[in-house]
Amino acid sequence: MKKLKIFSDTPYHDSNVPYTVMLHPFWATKGLRWEPNDAIYQDYKIQGNQFFEMVSLEDADYLVAPAAWEKSARARSLIQEMAKHASPQKPIITFFWHDSDENVPLENSIVFRTSFYKSKQKQHEFAMPAWSKDFLELYNNGQLVVRQKQEKPSVGFVGYAMSRQSEIYQNLKDVLRYIKDGIEATNQKREQRKYHIFRNKILSKIKTSKKLEKNFVIREQFHRRYTAEKQEEFQKEYYDNLINSDYIVCMRGSGNFSYRLYETLCCGRIPVFIDTDSVLPYDFLADWKQYCVWIDQSEINSIEDKILDFHNSLSNGQFVALQKKCREFWKDYLSPTGFFSHLYQHFDDKL
Repeated sequence: MKKLKIFSDTPYHDSNVPYTVMLHPFWATKGLRWEPNDAIYQDYKIQGNQFFEMVSLEDADYLVAPAAWEKSARARSLIQEMAKHASPQKPIITFFWHDSDENVPLENSIVFRTSFYKSKQKQHEFAMPAWSKDFLELYNNGQLVVRQKQEKPSVGFVGYAMSRQSEIYQNLKDVLRYIKDGIEATNQKREQRKYHIFRNKILSKIKTSKKLEKNFVIREQFHRRYTAEKQEEFQKEYYDNLINSDYIVCMRGSGNFSYRLYETLCCGRIPVFIDTDSVLPYDFLADWKQYCVWIDQSEINSIEDKILDFHNSLSNGQFVALQKKCREFWKDYLSPTGFFSHLYQHFDDKL
């Protein structure tokens, strides 16, 4: 493990938005605004100074943007001001945790982002995980719930997928959107729901299978549109679905990434990952296909066979071992501590 020398400073931070996760070990005592749900970052807060050393601008190897790129126009303006001190030998590390795949127009930068496309990936862009909660810590004291292999694999999913009826209704609303907001806004809405329609298509194909056990709870809208009380109830239902399934369908939503992918691995479950020209964290180090049933978006007509072939290739011992490997992979590379502990491996050519 290599310790990186980094620089950041509060004059370049928009105090109205949370500061970026990477700075938590150094800025937690400054009284600055922080993410309200930060339990998943507590271990990194304690251990982060093992991976990074905060130094002066002159002594730093890397600058770190104080806030995520998407947080505000002022945050972006301040990051651009800070980036004036960057150079090819001292680049600025910036995080873009958002559905958008828009370009981050910074010279001499290294950008970690959740949503972009493998076919358009720039040399200085890398994938970062989407973090929510460690559900095993929340509900089971951090202990993995191990499932034994069954002849008929169970496939789980809880979440939003746009039904055919909803699709027709939204298509009708597009007429009003076009009149009120114009063609660009209407096309943007269509693009946002494109993959939620695709989700429904995938789940419908699995539903027709007689060789797979289906464990689906389909919602008609995104869970955050419900009341806080309902969200808490749905969260527990989501966890129960993960734990009581062998495989979890994981594919993108509005952005080209999936929270569900990381939550599935966190719980030691095997993702059925739908690859939509995706970039995944540490894909230059880890063979993601050993942790997933890997399905290209062009192969969804074969999704039943893909899942069955994967499942039937495993003995019970291998099936159990893979659940443990999924959890370990999340902890070692995809949890906040794991991700930042290996961050230096993105920069080996510079060090």
